[in-house]
Amino acid sequence: MRPRKISDTELWELAEQGLGPTAIAQRVGMAKSSVHQRLQQLRLGINKNATMHHAGEILQLKINLWQEMAANHRQATAFRDRLLRALGEGEAAKEERKKLEEVLGENPPYADLYQKAVAECRHGNGLLLKAQRDVIAAQEQAEFQKETIEAIRRVNPEVADQILQALLEASAIRSAIGWC
Repeated sequence: MRPRKISDTELWELAEQGLGPTAIAQRVGMAKSSVHQRLQQLRLGINKNATMHHAGEILQLKINLWQEMAANHRQATAFRDRLLRALGEGEAAKEERKKLEEVLGENPPYADLYQKAVAECRHGNGLLLKAQRDVIAAQEQAEFQKETIEAIRRVNPEVADQILQALLEASAIRSAIGWC
């Protein structure tokens, strides 16, 4: 087997910079078909899995989801608080019941609605906590992956390429058998 003109890591970095197979082939002195074939092999296991390059996008989606859940939670909490005020005594409670009855109809089951709102708030708290844990885990995983690959690359770029290739092959196998 002939030695490669460019490592998988270098090839991938050029592709990530936005260069196409033709531009890469011209830059490194390879046939366009060889560049295309190697890029296909590299992408085989990556297309269906999160890469460090896309970790930021995935993280942003999780953050957006978290923000949406937080907004829903604030609405449920505000409704719960309104119901709690309506269950109280005095003129303020009467005013709150009057406002709620305009929305909910006459004589709504305040206690039941309050219990449902509390349950929704607790459920929302659980979802927010899980989403926050997922975001933190994704951040930690992406950072660990990046640091690991960079450390290996500093010590031995060829070994880094071999590890990356083995990971891509394992990822392709998992994708093929539906484990991811």
